[in-house]
Amino acid sequence: MNYLPIIACLTALTLSTNSNSDDLPLNIKDYMSSEEASSTGVSTLSEQQLTELNRWLTRFVALDAHLLRDNTKVTAVASESVHTSIKGKFTGWNGNTIFVLENGQTWKQRLPGKWRTNKQNPQVVLALNALNLWELTVVENNKKIGVKRVK
Repeated sequence: MNYLPIIACLTALTLSTNSNSDDLPLNIKDYMSSEEASSTGVSTLSEQQLTELNRWLTRFVALDAHLLRDNTKVTAVASESVHTSIKGKFTGWNGNTIFVLENGQTWKQRLPGKWRTNKQNPQVVLALNALNLWELTVVENNKKIGVKRVK
């Protein structure tokens, strides 16, 4: 049985009720850093505009996002390296390290290994390696570790 029409109807019914952004399953602000919200103008939207944007986003993810998976322009943007810094004091990694970044993202060490350092807000680059897996590089030392995004 094809459940897509049923899901589409339920999504439309859910989204057609009067609600605010907090009632919707997706809130764009949950997926953006404060820098991104500011640079895109999302932080300046009224509550009504934010609700409408989140309603559109929820509908798009539920019904159409899968259509972009094979789009080369979309995959190119998704694989761009990220330049940011680790928030606060950084002492290296120990096999299970969580990296909280200034851009609002959180990454977790996915490969074993230990490295010790003592830095404050070190610059890092996140990039895909040859196996299409993410690596975090501490710029100053060129130290790399495999990571996966958790937020």
